[in-house]
Amino acid sequence: MSKTNFSFELQYLAPALMQGKSDEVMQALESSLLTALKPIDDRASVNVVNSHKGNANKLLEITCTASDVQIADILSRFCEQQGVKVNAME
Repeated sequence: MSKTNFSFELQYLAPALMQGKSDEVMQALESSLLTALKPIDDRASVNVVNSHKGNANKLLEITCTASDVQIADILSRFCEQQGVKVNAME
């Protein structure tokens, strides 16, 4: 099965008072997503880099064999649990 690259922009939505939590969530982003992807593709890769928009924003690239629907489900659950917003990049 071939791998696909998915690119996203993430933004932490909680108020500025939650800065400590946003830092924690953003730092754990890569490992959290790899854990969620492992049952689908144990060779998936996740790359998280800083965005020019500030600390509560990250750019995310996922390379895996998961379908669009599977990626959407994983990211939807992550967003609900962590209070982040994800936008697909074209």
